Amino acid sequence: MAITDFVADRRQFFGLLGAAAAMPSVALAKAAVAATHPAMKALIDRYVAERKVANMVVAVGGREGPPAFLSAGTLELGEGVPASPDTLYRIYSMSKCITGCAVMMLVEDGKLTLDTPLSAIFPGYAQMTVLTDPANSLASRPAVKPILIRHLVTHSAGLAYGSTAPAPLAKFYAEKGIETASAMRDGQSRRPANLIEFAEAAAGVPLLFEPGSGWNYSIGLDVAGAVVEKVSGMKFELFLERRILAPLGMADTGFMVPPARLDRFATNYKHTLTGLEVIDTREHSVFTRMPAIPSGGGGLISSTRDYARFMAMLLGEGRLGRTRILKIATALTMMSNLMEPGVLAKTGFGTGGYGAGGRSVITATPGGEGLGTYGWSGAANSVTWVDRASGLYIVLMTQIMQWWPNPIYDDANHALYGDLHRA
Repeated sequence: MAITDFVADRRQFFGLLGAAAAMPSVALAKAAVAATHPAMKALIDRYVAERKVANMVVAVGGREGPPAFLSAGTLELGEGVPASPDTLYRIYSMSKCITGCAVMMLVEDGKLTLDTPLSAIFPGYAQMTVLTDPANSLASRPAVKPILIRHLVTHSAGLAYGSTAPAPLAKFYAEKGIETASAMRDGQSRRPANLIEFAEAAAGVPLLFEPGSGWNYSIGLDVAGAVVEKVSGMKFELFLERRILAPLGMADTGFMVPPARLDRFATNYKHTLTGLEVIDTREHSVFTRMPAIPSGGGGLISSTRDYARFMAMLLGEGRLGRTRILKIATALTMMSNLMEPGVLAKTGFGTGGYGAGGRSVITATPGGEGLGTYGWSGAANSVTWVDRASGLYIVLMTQIMQWWPNPIYDDANHALYGDLHRA
């Protein structure tokens, strides 16, 4: 396809989005959106019809106008309220992108740099150790390099998740009460008592590798949340509300679901050999109360409409409408590869770079993700990315706890770019 054809297709693609949004009939508008995104609509309908998910809501947006929303299914499997752009979801690790944005705000404010040593904020990190035989013991040596802020936001500090660490280290994490977001919220972790104590306790764990020398999915963004709280002098959740969520109009995003919004909260499921099994309902969910430790790595609730506003801001390089929350240079830095030279992130999306809280594409895919594409996913199969080269973003929400291998991300990718480039 020639470049001129590609530009024309993009104009037609986003022009149809605007036309659909302007239709007076909701039914006609939905039909127009589905016609503009046939592959994505077919994907959503198939996943729901095959009972792979109870529901799915997708937002696709461009540089101008509101996003297009596509949805299918109900908040509970096969019954109840239809899913919509305002359905509330546990976004788990998609929280990391928002925490990464908060860190970049402090960098922009001059209160941090990406190369500020973590020990300058939490002195306990001044003398870290590195495991010499992680699979078999906690034997360690003194770390040569310090953990930097960039290491926290790119999972390159040498930290881990207790649930996925080698057995000796996993036991150590459990003993220290350094758990995943869900464990901290459930109250399984009796200590530490708050976010600052969490970060201070994590200073006592040995590292998997020398800071900056590798990539390992970790509690780094949870510790980064504590950095935001300590440096700003403001509770982490309050910082997010004042600096990101309120300015962007993300009224449904936060660390808990208030009673008045429970009727929009989707049930969470897991896959079993006999089908989907409920693991968390709105009536009894731990997300109905504020956690003692708000997890910047995985604790937020949001809606497709809300998160689309965040991604539209990133596509706008720090600006949504008339509201700017990041300078252009800061937004571009956030979405760029912040790993140390020569170090790559090996994720379920492939091998590449990593920005502040999300992957950063360093090799473009012909007909697919462009250079600098940024985004991340959540444990319940939500996923998002912004592709500035193609001028679009996507937010996909559903609630199924399923680990890799999982076709939903590739399916969504192929549907998105298939619709964009179709004749």
